[in-house]
Order: sequence, then C-alpha cells, then structure tokens
Amino acid sequence: MSRNVYIKIFLTFIFTFFFLPSEYTTKAQPAKNADESSQIKISADRLIYDDKTMQARLINNVKIVNEDVTVTAKNALFNGKTKTAYLTGGVKIVKEGSTLTGDKMDVFYNEKKAFVYENVRAITYQGSDKKSKDEPTILTCKKADFFWENNDVFARQNVKITKGDKRAFADEGHYSQELQTINLTGNVRFEQGPKNWMSAPQAIFDLKAETFLAKGGVEAEIEVEKEKKQKEPIKNERIISPQVLPEQEDIMIQSDQEE
Repeated sequence: MSRNVYIKIFLTFIFTFFFLPSEYTTKAQPAKNADESSQIKISADRLIYDDKTMQARLINNVKIVNEDVTVTAKNALFNGKTKTAYLTGGVKIVKEGSTLTGDKMDVFYNEKKAFVYENVRAITYQGSDKKSKDEPTILTCKKADFFWENNDVFARQNVKITKGDKRAFADEGHYSQELQTINLTGNVRFEQGPKNWMSAPQAIFDLKAETFLAKGGVEAEIEVEKEKKQKEPIKNERIISPQVLPEQEDIMIQSDQEE
C-alpha cells in the first residue's frame, strides 16, 4: 500500500531523513526585494529521491504548497537546488483570486512564476474574491505564463475570454488583476449577445467598467433595436360621455326664478 509522503524543505528534515549535503538550504531563495524566504511543502503517494542531482520524483496525488500558492498534479519532478518543479497530468495552480489548469506546468519558485501548457484554462475573480457576486472571467488558450505575486496572466495562441454574455478572441492577451483589464493583440474580436460584434488589431477589455476599447482598423456590426410603435387607444363610439349636471343648489335657484 502506498503511503502519503510529506516533505518539508528545511535543514533538520534533510539531515535526519535524506542526509543531503549542507549546501541544500532550508528554505527557498528569496525573491527580489523580498525580506523573508518561504518554505516549500510537498506531498505525494510515492517519492524517488536522487542524492546526486538533488531531485525528487513524485508519483500520484502530487501537492506542492508555497506560501499562498498550491500546485497539484498527477506526477512531478522537483529540483531542491533550483527550487523548480515540472508537473504533468491534470495540473492546477491556485492562488486567491486565480486558478489555472492545464496538461503540463513548469514552476519557478524563486521567480514566483509558472508556465502552463496545452488546454489552459484560467478562472479569475474581480478583487481576488471568489465570494463576489460578479461573474468570473474565464480565459482559455494553448500557453500561459502566470506571475502569481500580482496575479498577472500572459496568454498565447487561441486566446478566448468570456465574462457573462461577453466574449473576446485574440492571438495574445494580458490579464491584470490589479487594473482589472485584458490587453488583446492580433486578430481581436469582441462579441456580445448573438449578433453584436467588433474586430480590430488591438483592444482593451475593461472588466470593471465592462467596456471594450478597440484600436486601428475597427469593424463592427451592432444590432439596433427598432422603436416599437405605441398602440393607439381603442375608440368605442357606443360609450357616451355623461353630461355634467349643475349642482343641486343652482337648480333650486333657477326654479324659484322661473316661478
């Protein structure tokens, strides 16, 4: 029976379990302008470790956690010296506000970035809040670079973005969670509803304001709803307007005068 193996990348664990050389540091190398480094925790059903290359092969139910970023996959190769991971089989990387899935993934923990390949799907939420009532933005493409410090996604090849009834297509796209915008380039096409569309070489999709700004050689087709004619009131000639009768007091005065 396979046993779930947990690895904590810190010096005590290395000496007591793997007996690795002391140059294998306890924590991930700090990123630029970072004050503190962070631990990397790994779990899997099976592990094969190479002391010479300082690489761990992880098999089935792989999970790697670093700060608030969690990566899961079927299999992975983790390099403890460079703090890199190469994952295959239903890969997923999750950070608050963003979730990316794909077939393969390369993760570089020192640079806080991940490259996702094939059948890429990114789901992002406005303001990094999944509980928000706003509809999520769904991005699909063939390749994507994810920089999780700022939740930026750079998508390439067959890019498609959907948000509610709005759809956008392009060769490349850059999603910025901070600005809540998607910059699109190359064969850009924007669609809303069944008949409204716009195409241009370049465009900016503002998710917060829900506006679409197209630049250069713009073509569009917009369905204009025709104004409905107001129905005329039905005339009924059989209805006779009642005569306005004088007040009772006036009638009595007129009767006295006639006598």
